[in-house]
Amino acid sequence: MVLNRNMLAFTAMLIMMAATISAVDAQGFNGDKIAFTNFVTRMYDNNPFEGVKVVEDYDDAYLVSVVALDPSRYSSESVMNRVAEVKARAQASRYFNGASITLDMIVTTNEDGNGKVTTEMVEKLHEWSFGYVESMELLTTIKKAGQEIFIYSTVIKQ
Repeated sequence: MVLNRNMLAFTAMLIMMAATISAVDAQGFNGDKIAFTNFVTRMYDNNPFEGVKVVEDYDDAYLVSVVALDPSRYSSESVMNRVAEVKARAQASRYFNGASITLDMIVTTNEDGNGKVTTEMVEKLHEWSFGYVESMELLTTIKKAGQEIFIYSTVIKQ
């Protein structure tokens, strides 16, 4: 009976140690993510930008993609979140794969019966980009000046 109690106590101790070690690892990863999110948020607060930036730490490099949207233009929050994700991936794809952009400018003039001339200029931008970016992770959202700022990231180099 003594041997069974000792074995039971030893087994319980092993289970507690394994649970403690796995909890410490999970807290470390989450802590790193929170620290990175706070760093990128402070970076954005100090110098707001829209588009992509490469952010490096000691071991890793990340591509950060920032999208600003006006919430009043979207019928629901889920639609706005999907638009933000697609725009963030498009920005990252342009960064990784490049893009071809053309601009057409159409100028029309009209003269009315009184001799008054009006000029109208229309610019047409066409962009072609090929590629796909996987795993853009939403780090955080910020509400600023009536806009919702979405900050996404992906690891470039580990």
